[in-house]
Amino acid sequence: PKPWKFGEDEHSIHCSLGIAFYPENGEDAEELCKAASTAMYRAREFKQNSYAFYSGSLERTRMFAASLEQHIRECINDGMRGFSLRFQPSFSAVDGSIIGCESFVRWHDEQYGNIPNSTLFPMAENLGLSHVIDGWVMERSCEFCKEIQDAGFENFTVSVNLTAGEPQSAEIVTQVRHALEESTLPPSSLILEIPSKRP
Repeated sequence: PKPWKFGEDEHSIHCSLGIAFYPENGEDAEELCKAASTAMYRAREFKQNSYAFYSGSLERTRMFAASLEQHIRECINDGMRGFSLRFQPSFSAVDGSIIGCESFVRWHDEQYGNIPNSTLFPMAENLGLSHVIDGWVMERSCEFCKEIQDAGFENFTVSVNLTAGEPQSAEIVTQVRHALEESTLPPSSLILEIPSKRP
């Protein structure tokens, strides 16, 4: 739709439709509204001004997502239970020696197993938990890098992939400062990989 102006501000209206049929998807108004609402959220995942029809698979997907969201909250509140880091070495283009590493977060859920980052990152962002995961990843990554440096590799660096699609600069500054101070890692040894904004 064409944007419209209110005072000095420009606004746009978008619509996502969820479609449910009687009696296939519900035998009363409450059931139909619930089914249509589930379909609407599915439509919002596609693009703006879209629609989706309700199906049983959508309900199963919704229930899975709700369960997974509860699990990630519980795991984070329980000291990042199930979270771990994987490190991939970085090599020098000159002589092929290892000059650093890149850290990647992984989450293993006790019920659903290994959760791909393509599922974890958007979910954490929607729940407002990205900064918690990022802070934990930065702290552990800096600790690991410092251990390598103390073992004799003084110029070793670590690159950290942030989970947030729209990271808050003030939050990042605080987390970086805390991680560096706790690990005593030189600031020049930490590299942040900030993802592009999700559509």
